[in-house]
Amino acid sequence: MPYYVIERYKVFLSHSRLSAINEIALAHKDPFFRVSSTTEGNPEVREADELRFQYLTNLCRKNRTRFYQEWVKFDLRGQEAQENAWDLLYDYCALTRIGNLEDTRSEVHAILAEYAGDSYTYPMGRIFALRVPGRHSLASLLQLKPRPMLKLDVDTSKIVSASGTLEDFCLQFRHCTFKCGKEFSVVSK
Repeated sequence: MPYYVIERYKVFLSHSRLSAINEIALAHKDPFFRVSSTTEGNPEVREADELRFQYLTNLCRKNRTRFYQEWVKFDLRGQEAQENAWDLLYDYCALTRIGNLEDTRSEVHAILAEYAGDSYTYPMGRIFALRVPGRHSLASLLQLKPRPMLKLDVDTSKIVSASGTLEDFCLQFRHCTFKCGKEFSVVSK
């Protein structure tokens, strides 16, 4: 789910927040519209997006402090954090341009996941890679070699929590924490 920019706030919509906002913002729409608004390429997708944006903008204008606490900040735990990890990291990479996500599945596993219906929650599978640039070396500073890239495997079953804002959050695993902000770092326990 792409993030929204509301009055300079970056709003990450977790799956539960997206369901909640759809119930309110799309309440006056018929069931056909609601189903059509989930299929890319339909004109209903754009209209539903505009209705969600309008609803969030109105909430922000009513009470900025409450909006920040309820919609900009997030604190996801357990299964909710695991199910939203891909979307959260994807939006973070798109926002900061620090790294990118990589599908590490074989073609067979990708087809099986699609058949099992896991593709919505886990578009690249339950285990995927996050590629981020490593530290500069003298050769990379002199542009003699490209900056090295680190490939970090993300196993969503090992995620404990995700908390913060889209611009600055911690993704906590059992044995380490990804600190995602203006700079990306990994802290081991």
